[in-house]
Amino acid sequence: MEYDLLHIVPALLGCSCAALHNGGASEYNLLKENFKNIDWNFKKEAIKYCLNDSKVLFNILESFNKLIFDRFALNINKYPTTPSLAFAIFRSKYLAPEQISILIGKTKNILEEVPICSFLV
Repeated sequence: MEYDLLHIVPALLGCSCAALHNGGASEYNLLKENFKNIDWNFKKEAIKYCLNDSKVLFNILESFNKLIFDRFALNINKYPTTPSLAFAIFRSKYLAPEQISILIGKTKNILEEVPICSFLV
């Protein structure tokens, strides 16, 4: 089945989305009516959607970077994963410079009982 992606809003093909069951179908029908006599280009709309997603992601990362820098004086670009950033925050706030973290006492005993963690102690 071929669709004219330049002139119509695509049909809902076998969509069983929860949103449609909660009033989303009427929203879709309203959208479809608004575009009834207007050319609608799927490729253009998809590109616009991706660009907006990219802008939102950039704004989130920019805000997160500012938050982490303001609170902990760390640059998130130096840490490729969230766990590495979390460990850097821990080290910068709770460990003295040049201190090596050593597990002792109850924490050490608990970790020794877990087979996968035994190499840590």
